[in-house]
Amino acid sequence: MLNEKTMLLDEKASLLADRERLMTSQDNLEQKNQELVAEKEELIKAKAKLGKSIRDMTMVDVKMEKQRKKMKKAEAEKIGNVGTLQIPGASGK
Repeated sequence: MLNEKTMLLDEKASLLADRERLMTSQDNLEQKNQELVAEKEELIKAKAKLGKSIRDMTMVDVKMEKQRKKMKKAEAEKIGNVGTLQIPGASGK
């Protein structure tokens, strides 16, 4: 009887130790989960920021392209008008 009681107490102690390890393991998993959730939120914010930067850069590129076209058009008009420039005081007669 005493031997059986000792075996049961040993088994209980073993089960309590297992339970403690599992609780610690569960706490570690919950902490890791919280860290991953926080990291995911940071990544989502970074993705949104990058998306905004890309949109801004695209808008700048579009504006610059329009400006280049205006400058080319103005240069072309200038070159086209060079042959027809009128010099004041020179009448060609």
